Amino acid sequence: MIGNGVYGMNVRNCRKCRRLFNYVTGPAYCNACKQEMEEVFQVVKKYVRENPGSDIRMVSEACEVD
Repeated sequence: MIGNGVYGMNVRNCRKCRRLFNYVTGPAYCNACKQEMEEVFQVVKKYVRENPGSDIRMVSEACEVD
């Protein structure tokens, strides 16, 4: 073995979906889950900007997130 893991690759399980992926840096999420979380974040951000007085319950219900 060289470096971290097999041939220098650092393979981890995604914290969300548990699939294996080649980890580079940052949170331990695969690219598919990172993309999904980014899409949800953009929906929430848009809602909050359009509804500035919303509390967390309102945001959660309107955007269907926990």
